[in-house]
Amino acid sequence: MEAYKNILAEYELAQRSADETYMPEQWKYVDQQMFYVAKERLLYYSLADLSGNGYPKLIIGTIMTKSGIPDRAHIVSFSAARLPEGTAYYYPWYIYSYDGEDGIQYIERGRNRISIYEGGIIEISRSHYACYYQYQKDSGELEFLDYFNVTAEIQNDEVKSRSYYRSTEEEEDSQNVEISENEYWEYMEQYTSKPMELDWMPIEGFLEESKMSGNRYFDETEAYKNILAEYESAQISTDEIHSLYKSENVSDLLFHVAKKKTLYYSLADLTGDGHMELVMGAVMEELQEAHNPLHITPKLSERPAGTKYYDPWVIYSYNEEDGIVRSCERGAYEITIYEEGIVEMTRAWHTYYYQYQKDSGELSFLDHFRVKPEIQDSKVVSRTYYRITQDESCDEEISESEYWECIKQYTSKPMELEWMPVEGGLGL
Repeated sequence: MEAYKNILAEYELAQRSADETYMPEQWKYVDQQMFYVAKERLLYYSLADLSGNGYPKLIIGTIMTKSGIPDRAHIVSFSAARLPEGTAYYYPWYIYSYDGEDGIQYIERGRNRISIYEGGIIEISRSHYACYYQYQKDSGELEFLDYFNVTAEIQNDEVKSRSYYRSTEEEEDSQNVEISENEYWEYMEQYTSKPMELDWMPIEGFLEESKMSGNRYFDETEAYKNILAEYESAQISTDEIHSLYKSENVSDLLFHVAKKKTLYYSLADLTGDGHMELVMGAVMEELQEAHNPLHITPKLSERPAGTKYYDPWVIYSYNEEDGIVRSCERGAYEITIYEEGIVEMTRAWHTYYYQYQKDSGELSFLDHFRVKPEIQDSKVVSRTYYRITQDESCDEEISESEYWECIKQYTSKPMELEWMPVEGGLGL
């Protein structure tokens, strides 16, 4: 039940939400179909141990009232016992299962109908076909049992005859074998004679218990998948002009970098609030020091000349009010990330320091330094150091030792990030 609480909380949020438009990046479990179903019908849930292994499945459904259906739609009936017309019944839409090793798995209704029978038998059917599966006790997995297809000869909107076909293989191109009507109903009796009685309850009270009650991004990495998919598309796109490439998230600069270099990403909790930030970057090769204008601003630990390194370009972060935002972009600056969410942005003689805040997730200003060099014969012979206020209204000259004390305070602990290629990011 603990594993299912976030699922139920999200469905409850969909039920309560005043939003009229489905935004896929805002939902982890609720798909587009269920989002709009929740606007029209009350959602219910049931817990049932369908596999008999002690782990209950979570079933999400709605109450439906069966109305009169034209005969033509009754070309096929896959239920051995039809419900009387006008009967109210619970209609399963999703079945979630939990496994300690694999986590949450599910099957969905889609455009089909799901019916549940004793022995963990699941029927997924449509007007002319039905598939039968069964939850296995040992593994808890859903294994294929049978497939049936029925075709009808119709004249003047009346069914004159039916032909019945069966396949014991799940593959789409498997061979269907014609069977008699008696054989068909014997199989129906075998699989569907014992509909499972489920206890259904309204989905309520879970949102208040959830730690993420006001947060539609139940897992921001789901939203990051969309961003990574756009960057992966940019990586392989033949478009050369950013304005022609339709994307909500790919930055102009990184779009052009993607044409020359492989893009990488890293996930790191820079704020310490339990939400991961998404860092986009590329492998860069540092210029020789003599040709590198950044040597004007000395750093605590300079990279050896010619060293290849991962260069962050964009940082996406999460906060409950705004959701996913592009919180930091390299632009003409070099970005370096340090422990405790400190971000350094450096360009020639200016260095800015910011820090991600745990409460808000925002990137807040810490400090701004300017180094003015005296250059003779293309060499730096001396430097003057300044500390600048956030509004840049005041430049205070500081000593070299004061400068280095501040730099050490911010940059003594570079953050070790794990970088992965954008291709196939987050299991896409």
